[in-house]
Amino acid sequence: MSIVENAQSSMLSRQEVKPYLKRKDWPGLLYLAVHFSMIGGTGYLVYVATSTGWMVPAIVLHGLILSTLFHPLHECIHGTAFRTRWLNEAVMQILGFIYIWPGLLFRYDHALHHSHTQIQGKDTEMAIPIPRNLGDYVIYVSGLTHHWRNLGWLFRHSMGRILPADEANVPPSELPKIFLEARIMLTGYVLILLAGVVSGYWWVPIVYYFLPRFLGEPLVRFFRVAEHVGMDESLDMTRNTRTTLTNPLVQFLTWNMGFHGEHHVYPSAPFHQLPALHRKIGHNVHVAKGGYLWVHWDVIRNHLNGFSLATARKIEAL
Repeated sequence: MSIVENAQSSMLSRQEVKPYLKRKDWPGLLYLAVHFSMIGGTGYLVYVATSTGWMVPAIVLHGLILSTLFHPLHECIHGTAFRTRWLNEAVMQILGFIYIWPGLLFRYDHALHHSHTQIQGKDTEMAIPIPRNLGDYVIYVSGLTHHWRNLGWLFRHSMGRILPADEANVPPSELPKIFLEARIMLTGYVLILLAGVVSGYWWVPIVYYFLPRFLGEPLVRFFRVAEHVGMDESLDMTRNTRTTLTNPLVQFLTWNMGFHGEHHVYPSAPFHQLPALHRKIGHNVHVAKGGYLWVHWDVIRNHLNGFSLATARKIEAL
């Protein structure tokens, strides 16, 4: 019996967990419709704010909302966003293109994160492993390493090349699909830029898409730090993953991924079932004492090197 199966059987029986694993189409469609409506709304704010002092804040806000499309993409790569398989796969590809993260590659890469959570050298998505310092934290939250890695994937894979470490995570039969995915995505971005240049509105894709997408990534990194950083580097899912309770808006934008402990115990549970699952097994997983700001303060103060207690006290006094 695997680590995951052991954790699952110790919390709920197969019969008990069955209702929490039921997938549906309508919650995902509803969430996606509202999510894209919010992106459209912030995009309109950028339009209204053009040539005013509010333009930069509008672009940043637009980017923050745009970046949270990571969460439905994450749900799709698990195959749990929708009950209908083709719908799940189609949305995965669309979101992967918008978010600039190849969905199929993400699926294989993410599988090892669940199999080897918080194990250095095996967890492909380990955020800030030990030893870690404030510099590592700042670089990770900035999103710079994320963009560098993803662009590297796109250019490398579009040429039919893949790093050995990445190739080890992908079945050989899937490599042609990985390369095709990168070529289609890269072609799409070039066409978007060319359309802007040819039309004379070269700034439109920059202002409404590429720049906001770049500026908004720190928000997703901010959420992702809370999932595992500062937790045990072991296979114990009740100690290596953190659930962070938050307000309804953030809960919506993250597609309930604040319930991350529950997600790791039952990765096949769809996002719309996670709040109910938390009420059932939340006492068995690690739940943060406060919200996301509290978690980050705890990480900075207690789990990073190079951040003095004296500095922490000065900030607390502010």
